[in-house]
Parts: sequence; C-alpha cells; structure tokens
Amino acid sequence: MLLPPIPRRSWLPMAILLLAGYAGNYFSLPLFFGVDFLFGSIAVLLVVRFFGIRWGTFAAAIASVHTFFLWNHPYAAIVLIGEALFVGLLWRNQKQSLVLLDVLYWLVLGIPLVWLFYSRLLHVDSAQTWLVVLKQSVNGIFNSIIASLAINYFPISTSWMSRYPVRHTPSMRQVLLSLCATSCFLPALILVVLDCNLVFQQIQTAIQVELKDTAQEAIAGLEDRQREYFNTLTQLSQVAGNHANAPSPQLQQSLELLQRVYPELVLLQVIDATDTIVASASQIDPALTSPGKLDAQDIKTLKQIETSLKPAIGNVRVHSTLKIPQLDLGVPILTENRLSGVVYAHLNLSYLENFLRSQLSHRVHQIILLDSYNRIIASSNSQSKLMQTFDRLRGGEMRSLSQKTASGNTYFENTYLWLPPKEKLPAMVRWRRSLYVKEQPLSGNSQWKLILEIPAAPYIDQLQQTYINDLAFMLATVLIILICGLLLSRKLANPLTQLATVTTDLSSRLPTKTFLQFPTSSVVEINSLIGNFQFMTVALNEKFQEVQAANQSLQERVQERTKELLRTNQQLEREINERQQANVALRESEERYRDLFENASDLIQSVTPDGRLVYVNRAWKETLDYSEDEISRLTIFDIIHPDNLEHCQKTFREVMAGKQISEIETAFVTKHGEKIWVAGSINCKFINGQPIATRGIFRNITERKLAEAEMIYALEKEKQLVELKSRFITTASHEFRTPLTTILMSAKLLEQFGDRASEDKKRLYLDRIQIATKRMTQLLDDILLIGKAEAEKLEFNPTPVLLEKFCHDLVEEMQMSASNKHSIIFTSQAQQISANVDEKLLRYILSNLLSNAIKYSPKGGDIDLNLSIEAEKAIFYIRDRGIGIPTQDTEQLFHSFHRGSNVENISGTGLGMSIVKQCVDLHGGEISVTSEVGIGTTFVVTLPI
Repeated sequence: MLLPPIPRRSWLPMAILLLAGYAGNYFSLPLFFGVDFLFGSIAVLLVVRFFGIRWGTFAAAIASVHTFFLWNHPYAAIVLIGEALFVGLLWRNQKQSLVLLDVLYWLVLGIPLVWLFYSRLLHVDSAQTWLVVLKQSVNGIFNSIIASLAINYFPISTSWMSRYPVRHTPSMRQVLLSLCATSCFLPALILVVLDCNLVFQQIQTAIQVELKDTAQEAIAGLEDRQREYFNTLTQLSQVAGNHANAPSPQLQQSLELLQRVYPELVLLQVIDATDTIVASASQIDPALTSPGKLDAQDIKTLKQIETSLKPAIGNVRVHSTLKIPQLDLGVPILTENRLSGVVYAHLNLSYLENFLRSQLSHRVHQIILLDSYNRIIASSNSQSKLMQTFDRLRGGEMRSLSQKTASGNTYFENTYLWLPPKEKLPAMVRWRRSLYVKEQPLSGNSQWKLILEIPAAPYIDQLQQTYINDLAFMLATVLIILICGLLLSRKLANPLTQLATVTTDLSSRLPTKTFLQFPTSSVVEINSLIGNFQFMTVALNEKFQEVQAANQSLQERVQERTKELLRTNQQLEREINERQQANVALRESEERYRDLFENASDLIQSVTPDGRLVYVNRAWKETLDYSEDEISRLTIFDIIHPDNLEHCQKTFREVMAGKQISEIETAFVTKHGEKIWVAGSINCKFINGQPIATRGIFRNITERKLAEAEMIYALEKEKQLVELKSRFITTASHEFRTPLTTILMSAKLLEQFGDRASEDKKRLYLDRIQIATKRMTQLLDDILLIGKAEAEKLEFNPTPVLLEKFCHDLVEEMQMSASNKHSIIFTSQAQQISANVDEKLLRYILSNLLSNAIKYSPKGGDIDLNLSIEAEKAIFYIRDRGIGIPTQDTEQLFHSFHRGSNVENISGTGLGMSIVKQCVDLHGGEISVTSEVGIGTTFVVTLPI
C-alpha cells in the first residue's frame, strides 16, 4: 500500500502522532498480570481523521508493534489495524460521530475477532477469553471518546496537519453524544480500575499472609519436634551414665523402648569415650546393633560433640549402610562434667513428610524442607525426589513481592511470584499457571529453609469474574448511554437542523416569495428561537421592499455615472496603450542585455553588500557547476580559493567603499573542488550613497596559468638536468681518466717491453687492463641505470624469491671478492619465507650496500647482514665498522654524484646510493641510515613482501 504524499509542514505532526501511537501502547495501564489498558489507538484515530485511511492504517501498524512483545502474539495488532480500516472507510462525512462508528466496529467485527483469536487460536479458557473481549472493547471505545474530544475541542490547528486546511465545527449531535459518553464512561472506568486493583491487592495480601502464617506454624512444629528428640536423648544419656557406659540389659531395653515410641529414629547407639558402640538398636538392619566401629561422618559429628560438650546436629546424608536419607543427632554423656560417651541417633527424614502434610492448609498445596546445600530433605509432595538440589527458577521467571515501609521495615520478606517459562504462552495463561512462593529460614538453624507454594489459579478465577462483571456493566452502560444520547440529540438537534435549512440563503428566497415552513419543537427555548426567526423573516421582507425601491433609484444614477465612466475609460485606455508600448520597448532592451550577458563567454556575477550572489550568467554556472538552488545558498567567499580568500575580502571591502578595480586576478573553487583561475574587473552600484550590488566580469585564465606552471616546472627540470650534466661530466671525466690512464700505461709497457718482459709481468699488465675495463663498464652501467631511473623507465618485475637462500648465496659471492681483512656475517629469522620481489633490483640493493661497507672499511672488520620478517615486511640490516658518514652528508646521500666529504682517496662515482634509493622506491619500500664518523654505518632497508 503506497502512502499518499503529505506537505512538508505536516512531517513533524505526523512523526509526533506515530511516536505517540507507539508510546500509548508501550506505556500501558496494567490492571493485573496479562491485562493492560492501551492508549495507542487514540493517536491512530487522529491520524485517520487528519491524514486519511492509508496513513491511519500505517500508524496502526506502527502503534501495534509493541503488543507482540507485550502479549507474545500478533492478534492484538490485527484488531487495532482493523479498527483503523473500519473507521476510516465509514468516516467519510465529518458530521458522523467517531464514537458511534467505533462502537459499531466492536459490535460487528472487534468482539467476534478477539473471541476467535483467544478461544480458537490461542486456546484460552472461556472466562479469560470473555475478560479479554470485554477489556479490548471497553478500551477501544474509551480511546475513541478521547480521540473525539481531541478532534472537537482541543486547539489542534488543521492548517499544519492536513493537505487542505479546514476548520471543523462539531454538530450538536456530536457534542451531545460526546458529553453523554464522557460524563458516564470516564467515572465508571476510573471506579472499575480502582475497584479491581483493590480486589487484586487484597487477594495478593491474603495469599502472602497465608504463606507467612503457614510457614511460622510449620517451623514451630519442626522446632518442637527437635526439642522433643533432644530431651528424649538427654534422658537416655542419663540412663547410660548410670550404667557407666557399659553394655547392660536395662540400657538395651531403654534403647528399644525409645525406638518403639519414635520409629523415625531408625538407629540408636550408645558410644563410649573410645568411639566404640556399647549398645545399639535398629529397626532396619539388626546387624547394626552389634558392637563395632563408626564411619567417618559419625566420627566427625562425635568430635564436634566432644569439643563443645553440647547436643549437636550433623549434616543430612545418605547412610552408607542404611541407604536412607538421615539426620544425625547426638547428646553428650557427662560424668562429673567430663565426657564419658555419646548417645547417637539417626533420624529417618522420610517421616517428616507426614508432618509437612499435616501442616498443609486448603490453600498451601506443597511444603518443601531444604538443607544447607539447598537439597530437598523432606516434602509434602511424594513425587519430590529427596536429596536432589532444589531449582528455584525452574526455567521460569520470579518476581519479588517483598514490601518496604517508610520506616525501612520489610513485609512479606522472601516472598515472590513464580511464573512458568513463556514458551509462546499468552500472558494470562502464564499467570494462571503461576505459584506464590515463600522461602522461610528455620530460626534454630538458619541454613535450613522451608519452601511453601500456593497456586494462583483459584484466585485468578475470582479476580477475573470481578473484572468480567465490571467490564460487562461498563459496556452495557455505554451502549445504553449512546442510545439515549441518539434519542436526545434527535429531539434537540432535528428542529435546529430544519431551522438552519429554512433560513439558509434567506436573502435569495424572499424576493421569489417562496413559502417558508418553519419547524416546531417541544423545547421552549428552541420553539422561542424559531418564533424569533419567523418575526425576523417578516421584518426582512419589509426591508427588502424598501431596498428594491432604493435600488431602482440607484440604478438610474448608476446609468448616468456609467456613461461618464465610459468616456474616462476610453481616455485611460489610450494612456495604457502608450504605456504598454513603452514597456514592450523596455522589455526588448532588457532582453537584449540579458541575452548578451547570458551568452557571454566571460563569467558575470552580481553580489550584494553581505556577499550573497544575486545574479550569475550561464558561463558562470557551467564553469563552476553549481545549480540554481545551490547558488541561492552561496556567498561570494564560498567560491574563493582559500589561498586567495584574505586578499579577496580586502578587495571586496575596497569596492564597497567606492573603489573600482579594473584588473584583478584570483582563483575560484568549483562545486567539485577544482581550482579555476580568473581575471577581470569589479565595480559597485550606489543609490543615494549606499552600495546596492557589485558587478564583476571575469575571464577564465586557468589554461594560461597551467601553461605558466608547466613552463616553470620545465625550466626547473632543465636547470636540474644542466646541473646533473655538469656533475656527470665532472665525475665521469675524473672516474674515466684513472682507468683510461691505467689502460694506456699498461698498453705502452706491453708495446715497449713486451719482447723482454716475463710472462708474469705481461699477465700483470693484462690484469690491470681488464680491471680498468671492468671499472669503466660498471661506471657506464651505473650511468645507464640512473638514466633509466630518472626517465622512469626502470622495470620492476617481482617474482617469488626465498630471501634467506638469496642472501646466503649473495654473501658467499661477496666474501669471495672481499679481502682477508673483511668478514661478512649473515644472520636470519626469515625461516625460508618466500617474498614477491624483483630479484635483479634486490641483488643491486644488497650488493651495493655490502660493497660500500667493504670499500669504506679500509681497516677491515666484520660486516653484518641481518634479515627479519615483521608485519608482512622484510627488513635488512647492513652494518659496518668503517669510516662513517658525516652528518652534513646524510641528507644528500641518495642524490646522484654525491659522495661523502671524508672519502679522501677511496674511489667512487656517487651513483650507487641513488640507484639503491630508486630500486627501494620501485618496491614501495623504505631505506634509512644511521652513522657515526669513525664508528661505522648501519643501513635499514624495509620491503613489503
């Protein structure tokens, strides 16, 4: 469904109403768990009224999103969207009552839909279904009443909410229906909410009191039973003390008699000071009655009694022999205030189940006793598994019901409502299956707890019936009120409507002498008003006759004046024709000048004193590429290049002061950031001594500026080339002279003394010639290589290379050509990593740096080559112990033909480091140098791999 466009002024109201619709459902009024009053449809109905049915349906969809999270189903959203559609389709005439249309929707569609969704699709029981049906319908009708009041009486301006601004005045029928519904419905709704909340609080308080009283009674019973056990065991300890803790028939009979009285004490024992059983009675295993030793848990409890000399209770456990959950009880046997033994009993905890069942009331359906480890040691429910850990949450949700007073006291402490897992259950169904739970620690042993549970279902039935009765009464009340309001409005409004129809356009009906039939009413005031209109009609008829007579006289005078006006109009027509001809000539002149400006190739602009552009021609727009809308928001300083801004601001102030600029050169910035050079003139138009606007005409000189820049760049490159040639000639003449002299001298020696020289001498001369030739060849290769690099023709062909193997082989080659004074040491952390590099260029980089390290270390020493890999980069460290590089030479080290000032007689061309830098740059890498004169030099080459 495509939404119709709305005016820009309506965007903010629409956004506010959409947000209010969602907020009205988010901030709901909870009646009780799962039943909430929502108010989002108020904003939805306002959108339907002011923006139409499609926007209203969209607003209903937005507002109903939260109901899915609130109630775990989409059916409430369907009902709300259906309400917007139904009301929007029928609400064609604004005179119709919104409240009546909404009541009609709930009676025809809303109530059946809600019943169908909850009863058939969600399988909610009948009582809860009818509660939701009544709540939804009452809620919807209430929201329609609020929306109707807002539309009719609130100061809402339709000029910024509708496409066509209108002023809506409610009819008397709408007023009467709204007032009747509001005066009866709102108080009734408030009373229902207060009454039902009061009933809900009373029921919840009664449940909490029941839990508290039952817990106190159960704890008192448990504590009485505990005291009884200890009193009995204390008496038995006195009997055992009289028999000196020795086996005797009387002591055995006392044990058996005590066990018949308390069958839950499944094992009774008298233990002497050496932890030996001297007497025992057992109902489960007669073998336990024979004297013997105790297990580890018994000994632990006995040690506690021996230390404190007081009765003690052990931990709950499953006896290793009896295999039943039990509780150990012990009482010391004292002889002259000294421990002579212990009376020991094992209490079968399953006997506590009958006691807990006896404590159940008609509301509390389960009592559970937990030990210090949160294990179930007794339960009124036989299905509970003893000695298992009690899970308080059980996959559901807990909501605390504890209350604090202003004084800081806590009522109903440790009481909470347990809700079952959601599992896509409706909220009301979850609440029906919930339990009210209280955890009560035992006062004698705070580590033990009683858990009491009361199901919420019986109380929900009572509360739901209260709500159903109240909501049904409200729905019936509003229907009766609306029927009575319709009858009352018809009795009051119909005569007024007929009177308005009769008196409409009265002035046009009186001259035709149309018969006017006035209505009658049983209401005195309305009947009096009708009589007043009848009297007024007679008076108007008389006045109308007088007006007709005056009108005839007036017509005669008008005819005379008309003739006079005709003559005046003819004269005015001639003057108008003359003015029109002058205007046509003026427009033609303006068109010629405008056409001249628009079609000019120069950039023409007009700027106000505050810098705003008021006119630019077509060439200006095409050159700077700004649209009309963008130009209207620009100032002249927005298009000036930052480098020229200060100068242009000063020039603008001078022009505004009256100075005429006949020649100015500056730079503009296009929409896309391109710099455009312009040159032209600027002057300002003044009226009454006040500047009105500047007029500027500029020509685009960007090409000329670019040509000048290219010429300057070419001259600079030519200058550098001349300097390079000069340095090349100087270096080459020097470097070539030495090997050429060597070759010439060796050749002359061979020529003069060849027949007399020995073979060793001849070989020496030939070796000198070969060495000099190789040096000249290397020099030429270097020059050619630097020439390619300067011309950007040096090729870069990366291939996979094993860096560690490459460096190892290169070091072996360099070591062979090095003297005995030098030792090249290679270390690596690369571990045979393959790198994508140009092997030829890499060989030149490393071999040049290593040969320089050898050359400029005349005293010898170690030369280090280290390879490491960091962050996908290969890092080469070349370090020597040579003469070092002065600081003033470091900055120009990588320039062609530059050599250090301390090289003295060491030969070289100054090309090597320049070529190394070019090779590193082709790899996209970096090279750095640190050096100290007399200490040595370290080069670091970093290449991406």
